[in-house]
Amino acid sequence: MARLAAPVRWGDDEAQFIIMLTLNKHAAGDQHMRIFSRLARRIMHEEFRNALVNAASADAIASLLQHELEL
Repeated sequence: MARLAAPVRWGDDEAQFIIMLTLNKHAAGDQHMRIFSRLARRIMHEEFRNALVNAASADAIASLLQHELEL
């Protein structure tokens, strides 16, 4: 995940975060879809979005994602 210094235009809105998912060659076939599904459900909650925005460091963001997405 990357937090941009300044938001960029994304359609009719702005994006402040870029999220990439990386998997190793031993990952289950649909593991990426399960992770994206969990992330999509969490992003719908304002509390989760605020926690991402207010995270003080990359480690804090990683910890939040690991906890919330059960990684």
